[in-house]
Amino acid sequence: MSQITYFEHSSLMNRVGLKLIGAVFLCVGVFQVLVGWPVLLARYLSATGGTTDWLFYLTLPLLCFVAGGMVLNMFPDLGISEEGLHVQFFAVSWRCVPWQDVIGLSIVPATASTTTPVYVIRVRKLTIWHRVLGFFMGSGTSIAFSSDIMKHDRLVKELKTRIEKAQEEIQYLLNKSGMSINEVAVPRLSVRHSNRLPHGVSTRGQSASWN
Repeated sequence: MSQITYFEHSSLMNRVGLKLIGAVFLCVGVFQVLVGWPVLLARYLSATGGTTDWLFYLTLPLLCFVAGGMVLNMFPDLGISEEGLHVQFFAVSWRCVPWQDVIGLSIVPATASTTTPVYVIRVRKLTIWHRVLGFFMGSGTSIAFSSDIMKHDRLVKELKTRIEKAQEEIQYLLNKSGMSINEVAVPRLSVRHSNRLPHGVSTRGQSASWN
């Protein structure tokens, strides 16, 4: 395996705060399963539980697990190697996304005018938590990172270069088969920005495509 260059978030909130919040959600979910469900079963057997009890005890753990998973994976540390983009998962393990599955990079419009804009890396597939995160961001399966991440400029440059290279390789393979990248279900690889851009990134107008 080739050498991995890691990029870690520098702010205390992103490095520690979100992980603690996510862990609390997961603990509440586990507590409800281990304690709440036996209570619900006991009420069911004694015929004292109502519909509200069922809804509360059954849905709360699910909501806690979803919320906890999203928060824990919201701003993961990242790594880059020849194999692909390495993404920290639940703060304890890593997932590797091959470069051909990394399909876009953009800035969340609502954060573009702030001092720490948030970037979204679109990928073809990762985990269900990243699908949920992408759903709320309206960007498909996604990985988010804040511009306060260490070596931010280098990370953005590396991502741009790798995505461009992946697009060129896909186009080369398609050319060999006599097809165009526009003729198949391959998303256009692009980076989108709002009017105010962070340092280290340039574009013309409102959007720029890497062609």
